[in-house]
Amino acid sequence: MKHLLGGHGVALALILLSGPGCSGQSPLVAGPRYEEYKCPAPIGPIIREDCSKHAIKYEGQSFEGAVGGMGLGAQASYQKTAIREAGNMVQLLKDQRVSLCNDFNTCKLTVAEYRREAKDLHGTFIALLALKDQMGQVDAEQAAILLGEIRRLRVDGGAEQTNKCPAGTVLTGTKCVAKAVEKPKLDRHNHGGHSYAILPRATSWHEASALCKNQNAHLATVGNAKENEFLFNTFGRENVVWLGATDERSEGTFEWVNGEPFAYANWAKGEPNNDGGNGHYATMGNWRSKKTGAYYRFGNSWNDLSASGFFQKEQFVRPDCEWDNGTADMPADGALVKGSGSEVYLIEAGRRRHVPNATTFNAMGFAWGAVKTLSDQALSSIPKGVPLPSR
Repeated sequence: MKHLLGGHGVALALILLSGPGCSGQSPLVAGPRYEEYKCPAPIGPIIREDCSKHAIKYEGQSFEGAVGGMGLGAQASYQKTAIREAGNMVQLLKDQRVSLCNDFNTCKLTVAEYRREAKDLHGTFIALLALKDQMGQVDAEQAAILLGEIRRLRVDGGAEQTNKCPAGTVLTGTKCVAKAVEKPKLDRHNHGGHSYAILPRATSWHEASALCKNQNAHLATVGNAKENEFLFNTFGRENVVWLGATDERSEGTFEWVNGEPFAYANWAKGEPNNDGGNGHYATMGNWRSKKTGAYYRFGNSWNDLSASGFFQKEQFVRPDCEWDNGTADMPADGALVKGSGSEVYLIEAGRRRHVPNATTFNAMGFAWGAVKTLSDQALSSIPKGVPLPSR
């Protein structure tokens, strides 16, 4: 029996027995801490475990307590959804761990199979706890990414993988610590002293905004009809793309994410219409579903959608990133940087998080040789994030 979720973990301890053993088998050794049973070949002798004690490890893991006061608007929505799905996943992991133990106790798994699958489940649980530690210190964009990571753990959990930590981290012992992450190679196009590219996959608007920031860019803004036509001809003829326009702060008042004046718009007839009360994010372009043949067509005109970016149950809107200076020479997520001073920062989600001391630096497995020195101007251009907790 293959259980659904996986990861990395630690070797299992032999603990007090309770619950049913292998049907029809007699004990070979009895003692105060364990009972050994001889299962039929090819299983052979096993030491049964107390499955209820495994369940206890998953109980009391409340994600709500990790968040404290909720944010507002999209931030609260993503946080609430992430908390609910994480709680459901903890319960699922608990049920699967107890089921795995019962399968072992009833001679359905070899010792090696049991340990491997138990290690997988434990690793997924460790990765989930790592996301819990981040839940209380996120904005809407980061909360959207965390929700995506929780869903990735749930979807990918059944596959045999070497790492179930969140993207940009690696499992070290029982901790998910940051690692260097390369930026994807993008086909960038220049126009008016700026450069633009669309990212490879469809996302929500908030994740799109965060991914562009990770590229040291922002979602594309449109200043005039020529720029709008360039974006449509370059990216929008066969793709629907997110633009950096939103009215999530004040319904009906659209703003650009980079703060430039909202002096140009090219809304389709009847738009923006608030898309059922949640249409706060601008898109443009055409798209046809490869699965169903469904067609979405607005051309070079804009339409407002909800943040999830779904059409007929498919997420279909891709991030369109813009670099104002036409370059992408800033560090990627996972990079370590410093300015002319001695303070070191870890880049995460396009923000720099201060590493408080050498002890924390070493505990996270960083290497001093990996620290890149930037100009003070370049360093100050990277938004500040929450400092790393001291260790």
